Amino acid sequence: MMKGLLDKIDFIERKLRELFSTTRQGFVELRKVMEENNPNLVKKLEEIEKKSDEINLLIFRTAADTIALYAPVAHTMRYILGTMQISSFCERVCDLIYEIGEFIPFELDEDLEKIREEMLSMIDNLHKMLEIIETAFEKHEIDKIDEKLTELDTKVDNKYNEIKEQLAKYVAKKCTKARTVFDMLLSIRYLERIGDIIAKMGARLIFIEENRIVFIK
Repeated sequence: MMKGLLDKIDFIERKLRELFSTTRQGFVELRKVMEENNPNLVKKLEEIEKKSDEINLLIFRTAADTIALYAPVAHTMRYILGTMQISSFCERVCDLIYEIGEFIPFELDEDLEKIREEMLSMIDNLHKMLEIIETAFEKHEIDKIDEKLTELDTKVDNKYNEIKEQLAKYVAKKCTKARTVFDMLLSIRYLERIGDIIAKMGARLIFIEENRIVFIK
């Protein structure tokens, strides 16, 4: 019985590592799509989104089977429940990444090109947040993870507010590219939301390792 349980846990861990890697690749590809402003690259984001959904469902099925067959308790139960939620969060991040990619191409002028560069910095900070989560999961080390994630998420939030103001001023000054402004506004909102979701991953890791309920923002 113990070997069967350990095999299930090992499978969930391997799949979640694969899902982290898939999500990380989503940020890499999104940055490339936005930087090159090339809609032909969005297909890769769609593939990543589909793959994340498949992995998430595998994790859910295995987790449900494990609970039904072995009735785990204490840390093992927290691990299973926590990884299920983290898996769902990763899938949602990949979904939002794909949705942002569908706004490409942007019709850019000099002002909007500068704003796009700031959007790329948001993606970079989100990528760093995910790497913190991935490392903490791999090493089972969550020391100051809440502080690290909060620092980066605050940068994302601040940049979101700055870009929102810049877009508002652009519209007031010369709204010659209304569709791009609208698409950019939605994009930064989704990026800001991704930051919140990754912060929740950190909270779930703390729950798994220390059985503490925290809010990271």
